[in-house]
Amino acid sequence: MKNLVFIYRAIKSNGAIASSKGRLLNPITARVSPSIMLGMLGTVAAVSFLFQTPAQASLSPGDECPAVGTAQSALLRGGFPVGQVDDVYGNETETAVEQFQSSNGLSTDGIIGPVTAQTLGLNPNISCSSAGEGSNVYVDTNGDPLNVHAGPGESYGVIGSLADGTPVQIVGQQGDWGQITSGGWVSLDWIAGYNNSTGNS
Repeated sequence: MKNLVFIYRAIKSNGAIASSKGRLLNPITARVSPSIMLGMLGTVAAVSFLFQTPAQASLSPGDECPAVGTAQSALLRGGFPVGQVDDVYGNETETAVEQFQSSNGLSTDGIIGPVTAQTLGLNPNISCSSAGEGSNVYVDTNGDPLNVHAGPGESYGVIGSLADGTPVQIVGQQGDWGQITSGGWVSLDWIAGYNNSTGNS
């Protein structure tokens, strides 16, 4: 009890006893200079930047682009029915993705993110974001599907296909082969509207 009285007197003498309304009877005020405040704000901004989560490429329900068709073809090859390979991420595709994820021990969210894409054998950066609406570069095969290969040549395995008329964006080129946004490769002989500078035109 004597200890409590001693602590009470010590605090009271320093002017830090709260009133019944919860305010300090003799508050100690301190001023923070503008330069210190700016420094603190800069530190907070830097920490926020360092720890922000970067956006990741993915395919999700509602997407409609050639990359979805590539993913659908990969799911079909793995024995996961998607209905029709139509470049549309609908209910059947979502269910197939969830079944694939579940059977491979992945997080079952129905979204083809980097991990799911890589497990499917696709480019982990697969997405529709760079496909570009109204593109004048498209598949021109006179009605036949165009095979998408795992690499720039016929010797690489077929990983999907694109329907005639499908708009594409060529993001890389090796000889007469172009890499599309899904990561696969197509023969530029069947791509209209693309300036194939190394082709045999």
